[in-house]
Amino acid sequence: SIIIAACVFTLGSVIMGMALDYYMLVIGRIILGIGIDIASLTTPVYIAEVALPSMRGQLVTINTLMITFGQFFAGRVD
Repeated sequence: SIIIAACVFTLGSVIMGMALDYYMLVIGRIILGIGIDIASLTTPVYIAEVALPSMRGQLVTINTLMITFGQFFAGRVD
């Protein structure tokens, strides 16, 4: 499912990169949103499944914190 999310990201990025008008840009952004939904659901589960039991909570928390900090800094730069 993570590979599917990567394929959806690629499709949305290509559509946005080749957008000729506003509507193609919106369609590409919707597809990217679907990719983000897939990745945000499957990545923490994957991390928790492959991590050592003693580190599961830490690794999932670090993943969530990095996403939150990335959104915060993107908002500050914007």
